[in-house]
This record gives sequence, structure tokens and C-alpha cells, in this order.
Amino acid sequence: MVWNSQDMEKTNKDFTEIGNGTTDIDGIVSAAKSAETKWLIVEQDECKKDPIESVKISLKNLKKITLMKG
Repeated sequence: MVWNSQDMEKTNKDFTEIGNGTTDIDGIVSAAKSAETKWLIVEQDECKKDPIESVKISLKNLKKITLMKG
């Protein structure tokens, strides 16, 4: 199974880095692990920061979540 996700800001629903917005990323990671998902794909839409910086932030946040979930 493959899971695609993105995150949105609270105030205006603009896209933001994974873990910085309103999407329940913890819940998504838990459900993905339960479903034995092989890949978590982060969709990096237009963010306010430099695209490479945004990807680094999303990766850092996702690593924190997945490490906490074991």
C-alpha cells in the first residue's frame, strides 16, 4: 500500500510542511503502520518557504513522528 499526504495551515488552508499544519499526521502514520503501508509519500505543494527548505522541514517532522510511533 502507498499513502499520499499533505498538510494545510490552520488560518487560511494554504499548504504547509508536513507536521506544521492541521492534518492529523500522527493518526495517518499510525493507520499506515496498521495497514502495513510500504511507502509514505509527502506531496510538497507550494509553501511560503524555499521548496528545498520545506522538504527538509517535512522530512524532519515525519522522522520525529515515525520514530515516536516505533
